[in-house]
Amino acid sequence: MLKNKRVVLVALAVVLLVLLFFIKTKSQWTNEGVAGAGLVSGDEILGDVLSKDTDKDGILDWEEGLWGTDPTKKDTNDDGVSDKEEIARMKAERGTTSGEPASADGSGGASEENLTQTDKFARELFTTIAALNQSGEIDENTVEELTNSLATQIQNPVQRKVFTISDLKISSDSSKEAITVYDKATDKIFLNKYPFDEQVANTLQKFVEADESTATSVLVELDPTLKNLSEIIADMQELAVPSILANFHLDITNNLEKILENLNDIQNFESDPLAAIGAVNEYLKNQEQLNNVVIVIANTIVDRLR
Repeated sequence: MLKNKRVVLVALAVVLLVLLFFIKTKSQWTNEGVAGAGLVSGDEILGDVLSKDTDKDGILDWEEGLWGTDPTKKDTNDDGVSDKEEIARMKAERGTTSGEPASADGSGGASEENLTQTDKFARELFTTIAALNQSGEIDENTVEELTNSLATQIQNPVQRKVFTISDLKISSDSSKEAITVYDKATDKIFLNKYPFDEQVANTLQKFVEADESTATSVLVELDPTLKNLSEIIADMQELAVPSILANFHLDITNNLEKILENLNDIQNFESDPLAAIGAVNEYLKNQEQLNNVVIVIANTIVDRLR
């Protein structure tokens, strides 16, 4: 009954493939040339497909696919609890909505601030299709725009918390003594808590290889790393930073925050797979950026202490 880690991705991929199939073949789907008629397959208008509720349980067929329920049965697992109630419960548990499911035109349902990245893309996708159906205009450019939107969301996640110089404790003292104290303090912070690259890599590998019943428990193994990262970031904010090193220190702190958010998103794969996929790619990039900044600040310290 519960949505597994691949359901949403598969559902979205299927919709995009259907659109691509229509564009490439144009043999089964036709535009009737009648105003408002929309795209049809046989006698079925695309808008009807998007608003279809086969079992009449108040949950549209396409949305049932997102949650892994059977669109032809009001109670998929025959446990006496309707799919509508089950889905409402799952949404409440994951904080994705405070009311009824969103409709195909994007109205109602979850408030914007409670939508996951996956929810937002799904809504954008179906809203776009429903709107275009009214005019019957859907072509390769439309599919390309939707595909690019998906790629952009995966490849360019927005950092949720960004630190500025005002968040740090900057010291006007940039003497050799102050830099030496700073150097020893950062060494202590990182040596005690930071070396986790191999641990994260092993956890992600185990997750990829895990079956559905153990995947979530594997990602729990990231908890110690998340705790250490949070503590390192807090320590970096409390550390007195010589002004000559302030910008480097800020870059390191923000890179650490990015990595923390990446791992949090990966851990939430079940509820927001699109964000998790983007986070895997970003994690590797942010690790490389962090290493580069650490090398630069280390070289700067060496130069200043000569």
